[in-house]
Amino acid sequence: MDSKCDITPYDSNGLAHGYWVIFNPDGSKHNEINYNHGAIDGFMRIWHKTGGIMWDIHIDNQQEGECILYGY
Repeated sequence: MDSKCDITPYDSNGLAHGYWVIFNPDGSKHNEINYNHGAIDGFMRIWHKTGGIMWDIHIDNQQEGECILYGY
């Protein structure tokens, strides 16, 4: 995949943290992901190449080793 990651915040340990957006080479969104110190936490949206949302998922990291996944 030749996607471009334009918004990529990290925490002080170098782990993904906060709101990430990855764009396709044509400028359209490929995905949006929210990270909490390296773990996906909250929403994750993935767009289909035709422009519509392919996946809209909510991930609730309750505690270490446990994750609740909601799909919409």
